[in-house]
Amino acid sequence: MELLKKICVITFCFFGHQHVNAVPCNKNFICTTQPVNAVPCNKNVNCTEVCTPNANLVSKTQFESFLSTTFTGSRASYNTLVPPRADLSVVQVNMSFDLLQVIDFNEVAGTLEIVGFLTLLWNDELVDDSFDEVDHGSLTKFLIPENYVWKPPVSVFNSVKAIIPIADSTYHVRVQMGYTTCVKNDSNEGTITKTIIKEVPLVTWKPGINSKSACLIDVTHFPFDSQECVVRFISFGHPSTEVKFNALEPEVNLTDYQDNMEWTLDSTAIEVEEIDGSSFILVKLKFTRRPLYFVVNLVTPILILAVISTLVFLLPGNSGERIGYSVTAFLTFAVYLTMISDNLPKTSDPMSTLCYFLMCMVAISAGTAFVTIFTLRIFHKDEKKMVPNWLSNLIGCLNCRICSEDEFEDPEYPVNFELQKRGKLDTRSIVTTDSDEEHNRKWGVDWKLVASTLDMLFFLVFIGLNAIVCVVFLVPLLEQMNT
Repeated sequence: MELLKKICVITFCFFGHQHVNAVPCNKNFICTTQPVNAVPCNKNVNCTEVCTPNANLVSKTQFESFLSTTFTGSRASYNTLVPPRADLSVVQVNMSFDLLQVIDFNEVAGTLEIVGFLTLLWNDELVDDSFDEVDHGSLTKFLIPENYVWKPPVSVFNSVKAIIPIADSTYHVRVQMGYTTCVKNDSNEGTITKTIIKEVPLVTWKPGINSKSACLIDVTHFPFDSQECVVRFISFGHPSTEVKFNALEPEVNLTDYQDNMEWTLDSTAIEVEEIDGSSFILVKLKFTRRPLYFVVNLVTPILILAVISTLVFLLPGNSGERIGYSVTAFLTFAVYLTMISDNLPKTSDPMSTLCYFLMCMVAISAGTAFVTIFTLRIFHKDEKKMVPNWLSNLIGCLNCRICSEDEFEDPEYPVNFELQKRGKLDTRSIVTTDSDEEHNRKWGVDWKLVASTLDMLFFLVFIGLNAIVCVVFLVPLLEQMNT
């Protein structure tokens, strides 16, 4: 009898060596011609032990029998209300996140809408309680509807809508049973022993999400701003002593991500946090705005308007369009201020630096309108009223007439140059008077000259104010863009 057993073993090994992919002669064990991780059982015994994961060799009938016995039958052993632990210990849920697209980032409402899917993995100790290899075959992995098994009720904690667990009846979960067959071959005794090692089944669930969550917006450096939004996931109703999250990856998977036209995704991170006894997993997304649209359509026109509004002082005083010109420039700034406010959240802290800049531009434009009205009143003042001495001296100084070697020639009182050449003096030049009329005639100062001089002075003043405001507010914004 022993001789017969040895002949069978030798024959089995011979044919196994000749046919690498030979089908096992017995369905109850797995045979390999090149043992993997073969370890001698005993130094004195010629024997090897080979462990090979079971192939998913199962018939339709066997799979249906397993589903009925475990999940769908009237006497099914699995209960979805019971956590997948034999001793009700903590369920460790490993999670990762794949971002597909940013649908909408509304900085006015402070909301972020994204599309992606989660990958959650956990061990379920109760799936294979009713598994029997004889009845169910070598079943190692399979797909079943998600409502067949227990799953963590994952929800978006900072959702702007209701906090509803992520679920869909069309989703499936993949279960990997984790059975390994070890074959022990003892050539001395001519025996082959098969041992099945059972591992804890692994459940993989990949639900898709379309989440609209709240996001805290900081528009201080608009339109060169960066925003960081956090999507918080929680297993609602389960404290960390029952369900605890772990991050599979430190960052979000962006393999299938589609770029947003308004925002650039700079960096991502996945972190785990525990607050008030609940386990959270945080998906952090950092965005930077693409500023070109706002630079072309908002910032550049404001700078052009700032220069144009000061050109009102270069218009002739007798032109009737000066006031209309300055008021139009003021209203244009007000329109742009409305455009900016429509793109920013209605918050007081923080406010955009661009809002302060535009408010300064509006104030300067309003000042331009007031000064224009003031200079026009001077321009059209009655010529019979003389310019005061102090104002005449000031205007003469600003026009470099006081410092000139030659006195101003009044058309009504021309100077006799012939007499001057002969050494004779004009009697008018030696008559000393303190009257405003004589003083004005001396320097040629009248109200129209006063108005035109003030126009040029205020033109330079307002150009300087615009330059200072631009440096104070726009330079920090440009530095923020570079950083």
